[in-house]
Amino acid sequence: MIIFVSDIFAHQYVGGAELTTEAIIKGTDLPVLKLNSSQITHEHIDRLSDFYWIFGNFAQIPHDILMEITTKLNYTVIEYDYKFCKFRLPEKHEALEKECDCHLNTHGRLVALFYNNAKTLWFMSAAQQEIIITKFPFLKKKNSEVLSSVFCKDTLNRIENLREKTDEKNNKWLIQESDSWVKGTEDSIKHAIVTGLDYEVFQGLSYDLMLDKFSESRGFVFMPRGADTCPRTVIEAKLLGCELELNENVQHKDEEWFSGDRERCLDYLSTRTDHFWKANEIYIPYGLPQANDLNPDTHFK
Repeated sequence: MIIFVSDIFAHQYVGGAELTTEAIIKGTDLPVLKLNSSQITHEHIDRLSDFYWIFGNFAQIPHDILMEITTKLNYTVIEYDYKFCKFRLPEKHEALEKECDCHLNTHGRLVALFYNNAKTLWFMSAAQQEIIITKFPFLKKKNSEVLSSVFCKDTLNRIENLREKTDEKNNKWLIQESDSWVKGTEDSIKHAIVTGLDYEVFQGLSYDLMLDKFSESRGFVFMPRGADTCPRTVIEAKLLGCELELNENVQHKDEEWFSGDRERCLDYLSTRTDHFWKANEIYIPYGLPQANDLNPDTHFK
């Protein structure tokens, strides 16, 4: 069994990190136990220490539990942002208080130790990986690599079907309304006004309706205020034929798999789940089952 830990999961909140975690979960036939990070106790660690653990967002794990994890468990970490920083983003830290020096304090060093003891450590973009390794040079090792956002096959198939069914796009440039500081909604609106784009702000759509919206629209404007490691909406917009207006804080935008044509992007995304599981296979204390050896719907909630 695989133990997945996250602050929240996709059935609780549909965000980019949660959808990537869910796509990874759907990529294995092994039974999965999902635990919210706020629920982890010393008893969980003792009772489930023989299993392999995978950590997504872990901001709600207390320091004493995190320390115990580093010494007792075999695990993988998928870092979606910058959790060595108390604001999870150095630019936000600087905007609200002062220049971020969290990598020098107890919290930052504990998070770095947590990264270091992982069997594999995954980043969302090469720029994110470089920033974190610059703060903690000892993390530059073979088991650290870029994963990017992960899409399940059903989602990629739906995107392909939408693209094929859309005969003509309107002239709207979409901007997603968000209360998150990093997402920069106000900055995106200002950019659209200054550049004379015919824009529309959307919010509160289901995931499927958002994909429909991208498939019908000309473009997507996204101007985050700080480093956004691999924003999923940008990828979805590209796959659905949108033109993109982005700033330098979209960290994956110049990576080869994304900056090329749509087909290259699709090809790359179609490999990520298998790549993740293959890289972790040697650390799981039993062989990965062949297809149909286990019911893929055997997930323990």
